[in-house]
Amino acid sequence: MKVPFRVRREYYNAIAAGTKTSELRGDTPYWRNIARKVQLEFDASRKVEGVFVCGKDVLRKNITCVSYHKSAEVALGRPLSEQGMKDVGSGPVIAFHVI
Repeated sequence: MKVPFRVRREYYNAIAAGTKTSELRGDTPYWRNIARKVQLEFDASRKVEGVFVCGKDVLRKNITCVSYHKSAEVALGRPLSEQGMKDVGSGPVIAFHVI
């Protein structure tokens, strides 16, 4: 299974460098459904690939687990940047962990 993520350049570069190890998405019905499908793949011992796209650049990383958090601040262990607040807001988030 492949999960597409469209990301900003700064996040793409950090994922490529290995300094960003999770991608947060708002806990919406769409992303909750994706997370459920990912978990089903894990339960069947199948790999799940995150496909990170920024412009024409594409990066593929294995998703290792999915976790749910009451906020992005809790997931990250730090306050969100101004851009992060615009991207995911202050509500619950789903974290897709990658290597």
